[in-house]
Amino acid sequence: MNSRNRNTPTSSSTTTRRDQPPQRPRRNPKAPPSRRSSFDNLPTEQGRIQTLLDQYGFIYCADRPCDIFFHYSQLAGGISSDDINCGDEVEFLVGPRDLTRQRGQQEKDQQQQQQQDGLSAYQVRIVEKGSVIWEVEEEPKGQRRMGKVERMIRWGGGRDGAMVGTIRICGVKNDKEQGNSVELVEEREQSREQTDAENNDIGVELEVSSADNKLKDKKGTLVRFTPDDYDGYQSKSRTNVLERNDLVEFTLVTEKRSGIKYARNITLIQSQRERIEEEREQKLLQSATLECGIVVSLKKGYGFLKSNQRREEIYFHFSHVNFPEQDGDGNAFTLEEGQDMEFLVVTEGNKLAARNLKFLPRGSVEFEQVIAKGVTGVLKMVPRFSSNPTGSTRRSGKSMQDGQCGKIRLCDPIQFIPKNASDEQEVIISQVNIHPDDCKGLIKDEKTAELWVRVGDTLRFDIIRDSVDGVCRVAPTTYNADGSQQEGGGYPRIQVVSLGLAGRAEGIVVSIKNDFGFIELAHRNVDVYFRLSEVMPPYIQQDVVPVCDGEENQYNLRVGSEVTFDLSLLPPRSRSGNSGGRNSKRSVEKDQLRAQRLTIHPSGTVSLTKVESDVIGFVTRMKGGYNGQIRLNKKMKAMAQKQHYPLIMKLIEDFSLDSSENDLHFLDVQSEFENDIIADIVERRSGMSVTFLPVSDFGDTNRGRISI
Repeated sequence: MNSRNRNTPTSSSTTTRRDQPPQRPRRNPKAPPSRRSSFDNLPTEQGRIQTLLDQYGFIYCADRPCDIFFHYSQLAGGISSDDINCGDEVEFLVGPRDLTRQRGQQEKDQQQQQQQDGLSAYQVRIVEKGSVIWEVEEEPKGQRRMGKVERMIRWGGGRDGAMVGTIRICGVKNDKEQGNSVELVEEREQSREQTDAENNDIGVELEVSSADNKLKDKKGTLVRFTPDDYDGYQSKSRTNVLERNDLVEFTLVTEKRSGIKYARNITLIQSQRERIEEEREQKLLQSATLECGIVVSLKKGYGFLKSNQRREEIYFHFSHVNFPEQDGDGNAFTLEEGQDMEFLVVTEGNKLAARNLKFLPRGSVEFEQVIAKGVTGVLKMVPRFSSNPTGSTRRSGKSMQDGQCGKIRLCDPIQFIPKNASDEQEVIISQVNIHPDDCKGLIKDEKTAELWVRVGDTLRFDIIRDSVDGVCRVAPTTYNADGSQQEGGGYPRIQVVSLGLAGRAEGIVVSIKNDFGFIELAHRNVDVYFRLSEVMPPYIQQDVVPVCDGEENQYNLRVGSEVTFDLSLLPPRSRSGNSGGRNSKRSVEKDQLRAQRLTIHPSGTVSLTKVESDVIGFVTRMKGGYNGQIRLNKKMKAMAQKQHYPLIMKLIEDFSLDSSENDLHFLDVQSEFENDIIADIVERRSGMSVTFLPVSDFGDTNRGRISI
């Protein structure tokens, strides 16, 4: 060559022209390449044996999306074709396909069909199982991503009988600042690399699959996941699987073979159902009210509360109860009836429910404010039960079958400042409610729920203010008339101070039969019928008529007992219905008087006659030695109306002095005699008049009930 460069003369057969470049010696195309020069620049890759045939096989490559051909002659490390099996992990060099070897045409065609990229594996070595790196974790390593399931795994298709699902990345887990708290941080979109550095060296370009291109969206990057990435898919029932919009946490990796991103080691943070329930719960709590109350009943897993701010019972589930270890005194809290609680009240559909229940010390919840004790008032409207008052058709703590409250006018108005009032202004009350619940001690007939008290009776009671609606109502009392408390506290009840005088009369019991008797009326000579069931109980009588000294068994009814009672006229009976009866004629021609609510008084209370002492006279006539006439030496005054009709006179005097009442109505129809007496007394007073309210049961036989 040097001689050629120096233009040394040569023979004509060997000389070359100066203007022509020197010719490189041609290489025999059938000669094998220099292995040392060919393998030096080949990249090392990994994979596993995918297919084994007679003299060659294919490797499932971990670094590129293809299967790479290899010949058994390229097995290195002292192994032969008998030492390898499908699934073995291997390491090898990747280079262009070597077609210089002489093979049959059939073998060449088969290679060309199965080697789409024209690559071959050289120096194939078996490596330890598990050493092949199939995927790499995204930077920064160790950081957990968060996302929502976009597409669920649908069974029945894809590899291993299941399709892959997708998760849309919505942030990363940030627990550096506050312990284990989770914060969603927006993650920017990152563009994928088009090619690998090693692939550029050998002139091979990897194409990204069209399916992977679809996993990008402006809302966030989509990544794939398989059933092996979440433990919920491992059970046979497959009930605890990921569903659409479930919030999950995972490690983001990229598969080296395809460049596709996958979510691994998935942990469910919050399911879509839980999130919907939480959002619904948050919406409910926005309008929740903080209230206090007590537990009134417990069932299996749930119970009911009575609040001090509403009438309805409130449902609660045990899962919403906060159970502390112990209270301030070191005692353990127990969920039982009567336990004081604090809670939030929400409206679920048409029912009330409690949330975030907390224990309170027993007795700390107040349902009422005590305004006054031992107060008296006049009953203006009798409370009514809606059904049997002794029935048990209500839950514990719930008001007795609604019914109808009565009204009581206070004898003296009361001033007080409502508890927890913002303005702290005094309130004056002159009328309070009386609820059927508080009248159990006054029940006369359990079947009809009739009470012993009537309009016009004076009662003694305590006054409380309900915390629910602020209404003042009557409560049973243990205080006496003088303001002292009963010995030992006593049994709290509503006491009857006095009975209304409208229609009240007095007399003496003249006969008692099996279950009825007769009373001689004090102001006129007539007997009044009564039933023994109309005698008021001793505990009510002792409030109305105190026990006198020396009177033993004062409240035992007997012949000669002096009594007061409500006098009324029975409706007339039809002649046709009693044509053969003994009293059929008398029932129309003579008054039929009835006595109710009898109270027994000490001896000397009722007088039938007026007694004058030291009277002088002489006999003027004798008849048969048994009777005659006496002429008095001076005129005697007749019995005054106040003496003859003491109860009627007291009624009218009290009414005339009561400026709060404009009308006085009798509750029962009186006989014609009583009507005339009352009308005469009223007409003697200025500013008063008598009218009669018609009663349908009497028709035209009576003028009706008296109204003054």
